[in-house]
Amino acid sequence: MVVWKQYLKSFASSFELSIAPNILYLAQRYAMWDYSEANIQHFWERGISHVKHLPLGFQAALKRIELSSTPDIDVLFYGSLNERRVNILNQLPKQGLRVEVLQDVFGKERDKWIARSKVVLNMHYFDSQIFEIVRCFYLMTNGVAVVSEVNPNTSIQAAYLNGIVATPYEQLVQTCVNLCMQPETQLAQQKEALQTMQALPQANIMQQLLKAA
Repeated sequence: MVVWKQYLKSFASSFELSIAPNILYLAQRYAMWDYSEANIQHFWERGISHVKHLPLGFQAALKRIELSSTPDIDVLFYGSLNERRVNILNQLPKQGLRVEVLQDVFGKERDKWIARSKVVLNMHYFDSQIFEIVRCFYLMTNGVAVVSEVNPNTSIQAAYLNGIVATPYEQLVQTCVNLCMQPETQLAQQKEALQTMQALPQANIMQQLLKAA
């Protein structure tokens, strides 16, 4: 049974990517970096061509979760809820998995839940189909096995693909089941996640951006 940590909130299930007026104002006047190549494309379409890509990489100070050797949670999900997310979350317990759903839980408290979990599930909220690297890079940095929604039209850097179990929306449930039932595969994915991030030192990324400024 899914253990809900907060009441289900109502949100629109679709979203058209747009740039807030205040962000647009600043981007027209100052140098700007953005983590998403898809976002940068939207700036370019508005005639703002100086926005630079800032990939998120490995920062040793963020590696601070000690994963349990005997995790008691199969699948952890945290974040806002809408129909498409709830649809997947409601199917997982029917497959015999223990699922925990957190909302408004952050910092050390959330790290404790992550440490107890075999898999952390990442799903798109909006229809914009941008890989949630801001959410996932912290998990990968800590060697967490992440099952992430990646559809054919999802915008994601190739460098991150080995660090997650990239899965189309329709296959998320079965992928979670398979990974939870295969401890050796879980461990291999945990190592792959960490190695993926370690191959992208944030300091090097910043140096390259500053040199190009």
